[in-house]
Amino acid sequence: FDTVYAIDASSYLTEMRQYDNQRVNELTKDYDYKSEGPMYDAAQEWFAYKSKLVSRMNLLDYHKYMNTEEAHRYGYGTYLTADFKLDEFRGADVLSLGWYNRNLRIFRKIQDITEGSSDRIFVLFGNAHAAILRDLLQSSPEYEYVEFGEL
Repeated sequence: FDTVYAIDASSYLTEMRQYDNQRVNELTKDYDYKSEGPMYDAAQEWFAYKSKLVSRMNLLDYHKYMNTEEAHRYGYGTYLTADFKLDEFRGADVLSLGWYNRNLRIFRKIQDITEGSSDRIFVLFGNAHAAILRDLLQSSPEYEYVEFGEL
């Protein structure tokens, strides 16, 4: 690597707090990524399983597994259950204004640091971001996504 960039971003929802904290508090009330039910329970079992994997595998194999499309989709899918279903659209609004928006902004920063089509960019982020960033990078005609396991 010849250059390292910090590309984290806050979400629009976070920025909205300074203008209308009361409305943001109403919108995010009870939004804690938890809910009763089999989908939430299955997600919790998967999170427990993956946290045990790190002690059972060498670090490279663990990161290869955690960066597979399967692991990314499963992790991302957990955001589409639980509080996503709050009221008619409130859960979807919170996820899109908060979590999804933050990842769109991170992707925009990746676009901003890209100087040309020959650039090679290694994106290092927490795994919860990975599925959304994967989808954005794979969908953009500006990038060729390379699986972590192929590096």
